[in-house]
Amino acid sequence: MAKIDKKRTRIVLGAVVMLAVAAAGMYAGVFYVLKRQVEETSRIVSELEEERGRKDIANEMQKILADTKAQRERLDDFFVHSTHVVDFIQEIERLGGVAGVETVISNLDEQDNRLSFSVKTEGTYTQVTHFMMLLDALPYNLKLQKAFLSKSGPGTTWNGNFTASLFSFIQP
Repeated sequence: MAKIDKKRTRIVLGAVVMLAVAAAGMYAGVFYVLKRQVEETSRIVSELEEERGRKDIANEMQKILADTKAQRERLDDFFVHSTHVVDFIQEIERLGGVAGVETVISNLDEQDNRLSFSVKTEGTYTQVTHFMMLLDALPYNLKLQKAFLSKSGPGTTWNGNFTASLFSFIQP
């Protein structure tokens, strides 16, 4: 009987060891599968958070663009695009009319995002200097390079010769 008990104990012990090894293997397999699923889920959650962050940034940028539309449109008033040179010249001629001087614009030169030009005026001293002030008051980055005033003859007529550069000029 002791022999049968030993044999039976060995069989039970072998079965328990095999069950323990099988359980450990199943545990390791389940652990590995769960670990992979957790890693994959974590990666997907991370990608979703990144995408949500990108969408939030895009939405914020859209909001900023909408909020600043009027200000950006007003900024356009401070620049002259190369397609609007004629309008700019007409504006200078209009200022001449406001100041009461005759104007002749010449020597237009577009280069390096700068428009250079010359203006000749004729009128009284007050009118010519008023024209200079109006030109200086334009909302553009306009610099007078040269300004010459001369009296023409014994009357009250003065000539003004100006060379200017428009630095707020946009070329395509």
